[in-house]
This record gives sequence, structure tokens and C-alpha cells, in this order.
Amino acid sequence: MKDFKKIYTENKKKVYFFVKKFIPNNDHIEDVVQEIFIHLWKYRDQLTTIDIIDAIIYKTAKQEISNFYRKSKHPFFNEIDENKLNDTESSADIDDDYYTRHLERIKELLDEIPERSREIFLRNKLDNCSYSRIAEEEQISKTAVKKHVQKVISYIEKNLRKTVF
Repeated sequence: MKDFKKIYTENKKKVYFFVKKFIPNNDHIEDVVQEIFIHLWKYRDQLTTIDIIDAIIYKTAKQEISNFYRKSKHPFFNEIDENKLNDTESSADIDDDYYTRHLERIKELLDEIPERSREIFLRNKLDNCSYSRIAEEEQISKTAVKKHVQKVISYIEKNLRKTVF
């Protein structure tokens, strides 16, 4: 709880001004910022390494800004420039830096994973195949697909954490 409070107090203003670049109305900005921190609260157990906290915050911010515009009925809000959101030069670049630095290590870790688990994971994460679709095609249960994916994520996180620290 203390760690999340620290994350919140250290990042609220940065996140607010980041969101303000894309949303003109202060009430809407505050709503989106609140959604960002609600999302982070839900996944607070995964905010384990300092290196990725900024990356996660700004990736979440981009998602919530997109969600805001997608849900909005006002014509002005339907004109969001997705390229502007994706090309933003800010602390969100930490996201790219983190993944660039660790991409080779992640590839190595994926090579260490059993082939079937790796294939299921990649189909889910890279090809955006649902658990249901993969389960049907592989003739296994959705639970088995979920376990394969979670096993790979857990393995990568555990071993990547060793590399980071």
C-alpha cells in the first residue's frame, strides 16, 4: 500500500500533464488520470521493478486516453490523432528503452521455454488469438492455454528480474 501511494504521489502530476496534451477538458483529464491509477491499483502486485513502473504508467496512460476517445460520443473526441498519441516524445520513451534493452534477453528466455508453451504464448500475445480460439485449434481446454501463457510470463518475469537486479 505504501509503495502504491509513493507511485501515485510521484507520478500524478506527470501523468496529468501527459494526458493534458491529448484531452482539453480538465474534468475529462482528471477522469482519465483516475482511470490510469485505478488500472495500476488493480495490477499493483505486478509493479515489482522500478525500471518498468514508468513504462507501465505511460503505456496505461496511452491505453486510457484511447479508451476515453473510443467511448466518447462528442464529435470533437472522435478526431483524436492516434499517430500523435503513439509518436509522443516524453517519459513514455522509457517504455521503448526498457524493451529495447531487454529484447535480446527476452528472446533468449523464450528460446529456453518448451516449444508448445512458447507457440501458445506467441499466438496469444503476438497474433492476438484468444484463449478460446487457441484451445479449439490445439484441442485443449482454455484453462490449459491460460496456464501455458501464465507459465511463460512468470518464467520471463522471474528471469528478467534477475537480469535487471
